[in-house]
Amino acid sequence: MTLARALSFSLLLAAAPFAWAAPAPVRVQLKAEAVVEGRDVTLGDLVDVADATAPQWPAVRQTVLATAPRPGYSLHLSQREVARLLREAGHPEIVLGGAEASTIETRAAPFDTAAITGAAENYLRTALQANAPSLELIPEALPPVKLPGGNVTVQVRTQRIDRLRGRMTVSVDVLVDGSFYRTMQVPFQVHARQSALVAKTDLQKGQVLACANLDMQERDLAQLDATPVTDCTRQGLRLRRNLAAGEVLQANMLEPVPAVSEGDTVALQLNDGAVALETRAVALLEGNVGQRIPVKATGSEESVLALIVAPDVVKVSGK
Repeated sequence: MTLARALSFSLLLAAAPFAWAAPAPVRVQLKAEAVVEGRDVTLGDLVDVADATAPQWPAVRQTVLATAPRPGYSLHLSQREVARLLREAGHPEIVLGGAEASTIETRAAPFDTAAITGAAENYLRTALQANAPSLELIPEALPPVKLPGGNVTVQVRTQRIDRLRGRMTVSVDVLVDGSFYRTMQVPFQVHARQSALVAKTDLQKGQVLACANLDMQERDLAQLDATPVTDCTRQGLRLRRNLAAGEVLQANMLEPVPAVSEGDTVALQLNDGAVALETRAVALLEGNVGQRIPVKATGSEESVLALIVAPDVVKVSGK
């Protein structure tokens, strides 16, 4: 080996420790109490640094250690926990001193809930408007809301709205800087006035739908259990239950009139080979075409099972 090569090799060996040396330690003092501004807790929020001119400090101070607590709550981090989080983040050069632990709170400002209520109202009105043109939505007051600093946006959750109700609630997500922060439930009192059929007098279960028994009046649809009936000329329908005077007739209160009702007088046809007879009988149960019901022929004490073949017509076949 020449003298020049030996000298170069010696210089490289001497410089190696400096080239691969770990970053110089940065000494910091953990605060006993800290207040953060945003959604994250960074090292810079929790410590005072002895030498802010350390070259790596501007980057290290931005190291995220935890998610900031919600306003009104606090987060407790011990010095040991902070040291562990720094090692996991790749910053073992930070030398911690100061308080044994830090209690962290989030600085928050009141947020005007009008944006939350407005988004919920627009969503609900759009969902209900087609079935309730005269819609009135009255929002209930929301509790005070405080949010951390950042760009606040609101987003209504998609939800199933199948019918009007007197009180309805819409869920609205609040986002800070594009990340979910909390959900607000926005309740509304709902009113939707529309013309509907109302009983003029007390009506009994089984009565056939007839315009003479009904009157058209304006009522609040949101207070009803089902869709109101607006057409009294529909044929073949009867009441499923009693309807009090002044009560709104709703779709779920009607049912088809059966082909034969209990107590009806029906034509009883008897077929026995080439012999066909017809007499009168009383239906002992109700039923529809294709069903068998017991009937009692006029003057007979015995009932027979007959097939309903048409409205008010039943048939018995001989063996």
